[in-house]
Order: sequence, then C-alpha cells, then structure tokens
Amino acid sequence: MLACYHQTYNKTTFIRSLLPWYLGMSLQIPQSPQLRFYHRHKIEPNFITKHREGCSSWYHKNRERALQYRREHYRLHADEYKQRSRERYYSKERGRLRTIVLNHYGQNNPRCRCCGESTWEFLTIDHVNGRDGFSHEKRLSGHKMYRWIIKNNFPTGFQILCMNCNSAKGFFGSCPHERSKNA
Repeated sequence: MLACYHQTYNKTTFIRSLLPWYLGMSLQIPQSPQLRFYHRHKIEPNFITKHREGCSSWYHKNRERALQYRREHYRLHADEYKQRSRERYYSKERGRLRTIVLNHYGQNNPRCRCCGESTWEFLTIDHVNGRDGFSHEKRLSGHKMYRWIIKNNFPTGFQILCMNCNSAKGFFGSCPHERSKNA
C-alpha cells in the first residue's frame, strides 16, 4: 500500500492510474497525488519558491531531527559516502592537474627528491622553504594548489617529495634520509 496526502492506494490501482500518462494517451496532468505534486510547478505560479520556503521553515523548526536523520543515514551508508568521496577526489580533472604539475617539477620523470620514491600515489608537492615566501593562502592545498601553480606559470620554490619525506620535513624539520646522507 502506498500512502500519500492522507490517501492510501493499492499498488495496482496506482500503476493503472499512471499507465495512460506513460503511454502518452493523455496530455492532461495525471490525477494521482504524487504526479499532481510533481507537475504543480506547471500549474501554480511561484510554486517552486513557496515549496523551498516551506522546506526551509520545516528544517529550521526541526533542525535537530533533520541532523539526527542525517547522522543515522550516514552511519548506515558510510561506505557509499566514502566511495563517492574517493571518486570525487580522484576525478579526472584533479588527476589531470596533478599530472601536469608533477611532470613539470619532475622533468617528466616524477620522483621524490629525497629518497627517490617513484610510486605515483605517494608523491606530492612540497614548498622548498615553507609557505612563507608565497602569496597564496596558507590553507591552499590539493587540487587548488595544483591549479594555483599552473595559473602562476610553475613558480620556483616547489619540489616533489613522497608523503613520508614531506611529513617528516613538516613535523621534524628535515627528513631522516637527508640526515643519513649528511652523516
């Protein structure tokens, strides 16, 4: 049974009510409540604006309930959310920007300047002397950083490091590979 607008429909009755419309037999707006609601924007002026305002006022009145629903939905579907996030992160555009920047600073053979690591997934861009000498924002990172580098015609002061060397440089001031080379 389908419940809509205080009316209950048998599934078969509901499908039969849609059949003429799907087959193009009727040019009128269907009479089922679901489809009438869907097509109201064609009938009523300002319907979309009124509907958005109604949804917004409902959200403000029931904010905690909506947030609780979102938390619960995320908990139940966390894997799907994470997969979508990964797909967005590794999208073609971001990958293209990263490829351009790494190939430029690596002379078409990107490697970690410190340890020689060449595994593509481990490589990242590093500020040679920290972020202080650059005009870009401190929080600029990831694909936004790559876009800024390309837009500013590949400025000097960047190098390729693997994530391990970059993290060690950030946390400890230098990489263990550099210390062992200098010793």
